[in-house]
Amino acid sequence: MELNRLEHFIAVAEQRRFTAAARRLHLASVHALERELGTPLFERAGTQLSDAGRALLPEAHRVIAAARAARQAVSDARAGQRQPVNVGIPHGLLPPDLFATLTAFGVQHPGVDLRFVGAGGRGCADQADGLRAGRLDVAFLVRAAAGAGLRMHVVATEPVLLATAADHRLGGRDTVDPTDLRDEGFVDFPAGWGVRAVVDEVFATAGVGRRPVAEIGDAATALDLVRHRLGVTLVPRSWAARATDLRYAELGPPRPVVEVVVATPDSAVPTASTVALVAAVLRAADGTT
Repeated sequence: MELNRLEHFIAVAEQRRFTAAARRLHLASVHALERELGTPLFERAGTQLSDAGRALLPEAHRVIAAARAARQAVSDARAGQRQPVNVGIPHGLLPPDLFATLTAFGVQHPGVDLRFVGAGGRGCADQADGLRAGRLDVAFLVRAAAGAGLRMHVVATEPVLLATAADHRLGGRDTVDPTDLRDEGFVDFPAGWGVRAVVDEVFATAGVGRRPVAEIGDAATALDLVRHRLGVTLVPRSWAARATDLRYAELGPPRPVVEVVVATPDSAVPTASTVALVAAVLRAADGTT
């Protein structure tokens, strides 16, 4: 399938304006493409796409975008330029072994320029928006806060625990039911944060309301509030190492978990460097080399 035929098909499908001669050329390419595929791409009554044409259009855009990206990568390599890959990093949720994977990838791929972007005020939700808008090439997100329009693969899972002060009434328990938290002051993370999305699911599933006393976009400050008996909060288990003087209890059943995913936009063709990075991350997550 020739690229110029796909380009001409896109141009006709989007009803761009051309000279008469150019339009004849584009239509000839479309007819050749129809013969190759064995089906009409347009309704003959006009320029409206057929069912096959509607199915082909997004794929044609993907193929053309991939070809352009490949040409750009070759051009950059000839010019000695490194290919940038913008990577979104979550707040305190990336396991150390995945950081090691990113380090190794940078060493093994000197032609790739990894650029790390921290989450904004809305955390994972901001980074998911960045993927969909093309500002990020790949990002590590919490699945619960990612939304639609992304290709996602789980790379880490950990339980969510209740954090309390050492002398809190619930501090001696191994397991706590969400209904036990009905009257507790609750330290929340901002809307859009991955942990917040999981917490919202916990309370919604249990049919229990909570009494927020703070909304803090900083894990250390949130744990300080808990330490000083100003509230309780739910955190990923790995965060417990940051405040070993607090008490932690499991929730459930069902026991909530944070699923960290590596995500790329579903509407764009990833560059070869992005594909290689995602593959390296998935191998590390699977424990293979």
